[in-house]
Amino acid sequence: MKAIYMMLSGLLLSVIATLAMAGLLSVSALIKPKTNHSPKIESNTHYEGKWITKNAVVQYVLLHDGSYTEVKKGGTTENGTYIINDDHIFYKDHSGLTSHGNFKNDTLYYKDYVLYKEN
Repeated sequence: MKAIYMMLSGLLLSVIATLAMAGLLSVSALIKPKTNHSPKIESNTHYEGKWITKNAVVQYVLLHDGSYTEVKKGGTTENGTYIINDDHIFYKDHSGLTSHGNFKNDTLYYKDYVLYKEN
C-alpha cells in the first residue's frame, strides 16, 4: 500500500510540475498567504552547480535562473528548465519532454543515473 501511495504522489507531483512548466498552472496562485505579506520563496542554491556520474558519462549543470544543461559522453548536449519542490526535481527539455528525479543525501537520482555534486 505504501508503494502505491508513493507512486501516486510522485505521479501527482510530476503532473503538477508539467502543468506549471507549460504555463497552464500558476503555482503562486495555489499559495494563499495567511497574512498580508508575500509568501516566502525558498532558495535552491544547495542544488545549483554541476552534478556528475562517477564514470563521467552524464553531467548536469543546474543554474540559478532555473535552466540546466545536460552533457553526455560523446558530446550530446540538451538544454531546458527545471523546478525543485522539496527534494524532487522536475525537468523540461527544449523539445518539451519532461522527466523528474530525486535528491537524497547530496546525491541526485535521475532515471538510471546516480549523480554527485562536484565541488
